[in-house]
Amino acid sequence: MKPNFLFFRNWPVKIEDQPPLASSMQALETCFILLSCSRYPHALISCVTAIESAIRANQGLPSEDKTKLWELLQVIQNNPINIKDFSRRSLSELCDARNRITHYGFSPLDDDTSVRLLIRTGLPLLKRCYQKFFNFYLDWRDVRPGVESFHELSSEEIAKVGLVPEFADSLNLVRSIYSKASELHGIDLTYCITPFSQHIRFALKENYLGLAEQSLLSGSGGQEEFDAENTAKERIEKVFIKTSPCECFYLDCPICGGCDSVVAQINDSHIDNEVISFQQALCVKCGLFLPKKPFITDIVLQREINKKREDILVSYGIK
Repeated sequence: MKPNFLFFRNWPVKIEDQPPLASSMQALETCFILLSCSRYPHALISCVTAIESAIRANQGLPSEDKTKLWELLQVIQNNPINIKDFSRRSLSELCDARNRITHYGFSPLDDDTSVRLLIRTGLPLLKRCYQKFFNFYLDWRDVRPGVESFHELSSEEIAKVGLVPEFADSLNLVRSIYSKASELHGIDLTYCITPFSQHIRFALKENYLGLAEQSLLSGSGGQEEFDAENTAKERIEKVFIKTSPCECFYLDCPICGGCDSVVAQINDSHIDNEVISFQQALCVKCGLFLPKKPFITDIVLQREINKKREDILVSYGIK
């Protein structure tokens, strides 16, 4: 029997013959759900479990095998996976954090550390395991580097792609934010995971609705929904302007696809040089909130900013 998945569009052909591989993918999905609940240390544990199971599947180890994670990593140290791209220090940090959190619990101070380890080492290592061991790709971009669209891939290449492209895109945003923010010092980087965790919450939202709530949502629309969204946008805009006098603009939401549902407050300090940047943003439709943190708002909303670029500049009398 094939396992059930929430976020995968495809899986390796012989997955039924490799239970540890199915377990690995299920652990990764659990990692995603935990991220959506802001349970970052437990998400890290699930990611490391996914790595361990992927290695066990590759090595063909039986269920009664007691080999520890650090021993498995040593086994594949000189494997075609080319794990040497990951330093011994980074792998030790990953293993030590997993063991400490598993056996001794965690505090809010572990949130930042867990997110850093997850983005920097955990997820990249798991991606490498899937690619090298099973010719299976989490991100469609990795199948053929340089390709600009999922639909540009051939049917044979598409068959190798595991994650639904929208979730891979959200993870790619996380990597982009982290790659810039990690150069800063003294800042909590848990916010980097925001676009992906919000995407997971939005995808699972209907699973937590009662029948009455589902009926109300399915019956909404038209003028009533339009008025409710406008009222919410006006309220959010007032809150933003109260904390900062900069103007707000309405953009489409990259998560839920809401039309002009995002209230985005501009950073107009460089607008005279035609540099468009936003301080913070909130979608009144799905709840996506992009805080006043480095890089996140501009990276997540980049496509929408490009669409509205000319209109924004015209509103400032620049074009």
